[in-house]
Parts: sequence; C-alpha cells; structure tokens
Amino acid sequence: MGDLTTGLQCIRSYTRRCMTLEQRDRFNKLYNGTHQFVRDLCREGPYQNEFLSHAPCLQRVKPDYEVCGRKYHNTVSVITQQQHHHEHHQARHERHHQQQQQLQNHHTTDGRNAEEDVRTVCCSFIEYLDCSEGAAKKTCGTDTARFTRGFLDKMSSTLITMYCEDYYRSNKCPSTQSSAASQSSSSLLLLMLMALLVPTILTQLNTWYSATVSIVRLR
Repeated sequence: MGDLTTGLQCIRSYTRRCMTLEQRDRFNKLYNGTHQFVRDLCREGPYQNEFLSHAPCLQRVKPDYEVCGRKYHNTVSVITQQQHHHEHHQARHERHHQQQQQLQNHHTTDGRNAEEDVRTVCCSFIEYLDCSEGAAKKTCGTDTARFTRGFLDKMSSTLITMYCEDYYRSNKCPSTQSSAASQSSSSLLLLMLMALLVPTILTQLNTWYSATVSIVRLR
C-alpha cells in the first residue's frame, strides 16, 4: 500500500510543478478512475479481499504483463521521439522565418499527424488491456481474467471516454474516423502519460500484494 500511495503523491507533485492549470485539470479528469481504484484497493473491505484472493495467481502472470506493457511502452516511445523531432524541426523553420503559406501547410500536417498519433496510442492501449486480460485468463482462468479486466477498465475509464471511445470494444483499430481528431499535441501528451500510468500500477500491484500478505500474517 505504501508504494501505491507514495506513487500517487509523486504524481500529484509532478502535476503541480510541471503542468499548467488547464493541463492539470485535464489530467485530473483522466486520473480519476485510477485514483478511485487505488483508494478502493487500499481500503479494507470486499474489493481488497477479492484482489487478495486472485493475487497469488496474478503474481505468476507478472512476466506476461511485462511483455504486454513493454510493447505498449515501445509504441509510446516512438511517438514521443517523433514529437521531439517535430518540435526541433518546427523551431528551426521558425528561426528561418518561413513564408505564411508554408506555415499553414505545416500546421495542417500537424493536425493530421496528431490524429494519427491519438489513434495509435488508443489502439495500442486497448491492445495492452486485451493482452493483460488474455495473460490472466491463460494462467489463472476466467474469473481472474474478468477481475483483471474489471480493474484495468476502472483505472482507464475516463481516459477511454475522453479520448478512445471510438476504438474501445470495436473493430475500428486502425480506423479512418476519430472523435479525437481535434485534440492538441498537449492533450496527446496527457493521454500518453495517463496511459503509461496504468501498466506501471499493474506491475506495482505484485509488490503491494507481497507487502499486504506480510502484514496480514503479522496480525
């Protein structure tokens, strides 16, 4: 529990120091489901007990979870590198005072690339959710897989609603249509940050489970 609550405090500190008020407001909306999940998990009661009943088998799934997460992390890393390259490219052109028409064309391309990036992040994240559920089902059975998908969906519910609704439980990955087409690059960064948080918490749950078992045994 300490690792999770410390992580929450770290996230809050980061948003206060590094985000604008508007960015922080958007992130807090995205983060609401994750915060609620951690709060329920860290409180003694039926939900914590259900997690503890599945946790011994879920520990055996950890290597498979890491494989699922690694693929998603790689996708986000590629997009992040592309954004950094674009920012450098844009700054260089601005320093050379491009003509207005060139800037307009460049911005049009940006909008199209941002749409493609949102679609890629959403589809990769949903693939991560499916991969994690499948790993749990393969090792632990249907009940544990259902519980796993339940808490993953709970953590990511707001993220999916705000950005990835078109792709969730559908056959639209990849899709030529996206309700997220108008999202800015700033929003894309928040989406990637939040979507990276879910795999990180899933990995930390195994550490939390080991600590909880030790506490229970001491009672």
